[in-house]
Amino acid sequence: MFKNDGMLVQEYEYDFAVDGGAQGTIDLSAKANKDPLPAGAIPVECYAEVVTAVTSAGALTLSWGNGSANDVDGYSGVAKAVGALLLDTVFDGKADSGALLGVKKLGAAEGPVSVTIGAVDATAGKVKLRVVYVY
Repeated sequence: MFKNDGMLVQEYEYDFAVDGGAQGTIDLSAKANKDPLPAGAIPVECYAEVVTAVTSAGALTLSWGNGSANDVDGYSGVAKAVGALLLDTVFDGKADSGALLGVKKLGAAEGPVSVTIGAVDATAGKVKLRVVYVY
């Protein structure tokens, strides 16, 4: 039985001006006024909207998930290449086969929402993530 009677949405944001652009994983749910998804939540969709184009001096990749080794791209499906991270682009994690979407009830340690910058550092960018889940 679900605790709520419908879909819930959490919004997170990667912002180069705030979070920097160093390679690695950034926990977006650790930011002020943000929380990880609750234990027992079932994420069913994740939309990523590029608000400011993501740029780099090389072949950067960006993925979003819960930061664990197995699910670094659990909401994005696959890491996105810098050339695809253009202004106003929207990515649908379900269409890209995000491993955490619609098939997994999250455990206590699986709720964080993060982005992972790979290959080279970012030099600009802002991406909003909206995770839709039932709980």
